[in-house]
Amino acid sequence: MKIGNWIKDIIINIKRSITEKIKKLRQKMKLFFTELGSCFYTNKRTFIKSGLILFISLIFLLVLNLISFSVIKNVPDQNSCLEWGGKDYAQVSCYTSRADGFHTDELMRFEYEMNKMLKTSEKENVSKWTDAYSGKGKLTVTNGNTSVEGVAYGVGNNFFFFHPLQLLNGSYIDTKNVMKDYILLDEEAAWRLFGSSDIAGMYAYINGEPHVIAGVYKQPKSWPNKAAGNGEITFYVSYEVLKKYNEDAAITCYEVIMENAVKHYAYRYVQNYFQPEAENTDGAAKVDLGLSDKDSDREIKIIETSDRYSVQNRWKELKNFGVHSMKLDEIIYPFWENIAIAYGTVLTLLFFFQIVEWITVVLCIVIMIIKIHRFR
Repeated sequence: MKIGNWIKDIIINIKRSITEKIKKLRQKMKLFFTELGSCFYTNKRTFIKSGLILFISLIFLLVLNLISFSVIKNVPDQNSCLEWGGKDYAQVSCYTSRADGFHTDELMRFEYEMNKMLKTSEKENVSKWTDAYSGKGKLTVTNGNTSVEGVAYGVGNNFFFFHPLQLLNGSYIDTKNVMKDYILLDEEAAWRLFGSSDIAGMYAYINGEPHVIAGVYKQPKSWPNKAAGNGEITFYVSYEVLKKYNEDAAITCYEVIMENAVKHYAYRYVQNYFQPEAENTDGAAKVDLGLSDKDSDREIKIIETSDRYSVQNRWKELKNFGVHSMKLDEIIYPFWENIAIAYGTVLTLLFFFQIVEWITVVLCIVIMIIKIHRFR
């Protein structure tokens, strides 16, 4: 009985202690809100102004975030790695001049090295890398007495995964096909030559030689595309066809998506292969990947495109705004890279306004806290 009474007393004391603490908390909360109300009434103009600015700033932040998300969605070829394998993959782009152009044999060697490094077990069916290459030239395509001249991109490997086009008819060029005589026309060229866009399977002629029309695509009409030179007539053919009609053509763009278990590993791997003596731009130590030494005198621009719109890179571009977009080298940048740079400039400006709005939000909160503190 004594033990039962003792336990009962303990329970009663606990309940009484909790009740008292709740009562004191209520009294403190009541006093706090009373003081807060008095403080608000005394400084109502300051609180109304600060609250209104805070509300507008938060709305602006939401709008800026939505615009930034929309801008990034307009550059899908800069984040193809997400569709390929998700966040564990990275996309790296390499650009160079015609004089320093990539050779197909060195790209095959690089692919061989990647296959050795990124071994896929027999149980796995998912490839751990994919790549693409391209070069730029000009072609004159004819049909009967009608001819159209335009820019031509000679492409190879999985190019159209990196740079999807809006097909109106037909399909992409299969660069692995033994027959290399396929051509992809844009809508304007198709209408000029044939008076229709429904022409897949028909023949167009280059220097009198027939080429099968794989399909017709629609040119994007956004301002960055036109400013980047993607508003003119553009053909896509295999690199072999481009080289056949443009002797000075060279592979000036190489792109790869590969597994990226450690941050910037894919970037360093590509850099160590093509620029073994170059310094890492992220300041990280050089990683010995066991690749053979290569000619490091070539001028090659290597970019981790899947990371180019990160907060860290936006901050770097903001500090160097007006300078980061200058191109003072002889490297040939394709239109999709110039488009990505244009959208990057837009995102940098949006990032600046986001910083301004966050500073405004913090200042409003600090002002209100100071007013409350002084009143108390």
